[in-house]
Amino acid sequence: MREVQAAVKEGRVIEVFGAGTAAVVAPVNGIGYMDQNLEIPCGPDGKAGALTRRLFDSLSDIHYGRSHEANWSMIV
Repeated sequence: MREVQAAVKEGRVIEVFGAGTAAVVAPVNGIGYMDQNLEIPCGPDGKAGALTRRLFDSLSDIHYGRSHEANWSMIV
């Protein structure tokens, strides 16, 4: 967390997201740590950055069968 704190303070963090089965990809706009709120950039609309949006869209396309690039997924 010290490295994350330093990176936020220095402006090196461009975006943060969490990924998982239920959330797919969820942007993070802040992290609370040691009585401090680390503000994380969250794209121009305040919702999601370009990388977060791209990953969400790609995974959703695979999930819903709009993309067949993944060889580990099949439409049933």
